[in-house]
Amino acid sequence: MRTLLALALAAALTACSDAPARGPSGDAEAVALVRAAQQAHGSDNLEGATLHFTFRGDAFTARRDGGRFRYTRTTRDEQAREVVDVLDNSGLSRTVGGEAVRLAPEEIGPITTAVNSVVYFATLPAALSDAAVQARSLGRDSVAGEPYDRLEVTFAQEGGGNDWEDRYLYWLHPERRTLDYIAYSYRVAPGASGANDTGHRFRRVIGTADAGGFRVQDYANLTADSLSALEEYPAALARGVTREVSEVRTEQARLER
Repeated sequence: MRTLLALALAAALTACSDAPARGPSGDAEAVALVRAAQQAHGSDNLEGATLHFTFRGDAFTARRDGGRFRYTRTTRDEQAREVVDVLDNSGLSRTVGGEAVRLAPEEIGPITTAVNSVVYFATLPAALSDAAVQARSLGRDSVAGEPYDRLEVTFAQEGGGNDWEDRYLYWLHPERRTLDYIAYSYRVAPGASGANDTGHRFRRVIGTADAGGFRVQDYANLTADSLSALEEYPAALARGVTREVSEVRTEQARLER
């Protein structure tokens, strides 16, 4: 979870705007790939609906309706009280045991990041419509013996969050148009020196589910040593030098209209 949260607001994109997303910028082929993936995954079914799901024991909801959004996370504190974080166009709020609490300024950023980053990955590729997305087609590649269209995504500094310099690669199946693999870079936290603090990750789909017409995906979260670029991950996977860090599972997903 720590690594996922380190991606933080690179995925926040349009989280504080009431204006409808303008869609990604980029070359025509890249934008077409984004649209095709969204169609294959049923991303349009999320608009005006609420996605309910569980991630690592916490309950989440996500609703986007034009430029309006409302994300929630429900957890329990040490006293078994229900803690509900709500992130919407007005900002972040929290209740504990049904009572509103005031958050310290230093708490707002990490909580916002925690809620938004989980929702972002759970709803891919829908989030690639956000205005800060800069897409670029990198042509054909091969992963695990199958051909894939490779898409690079970076973020504009304006609206791209604190970690707007992070870089993502998506591998889209040319026939199914599904997003089967993801690689991304991130800034390692100061002082981090663990074996898995490599500054990059590679995800492969290990399961899918249908939530009211939207394709929900589970991933194995991998890393590898001594890679100089995200593009090297397919070869590293083929050589067997990647290792699993965690599993990213979106459980009990359902869509409510």
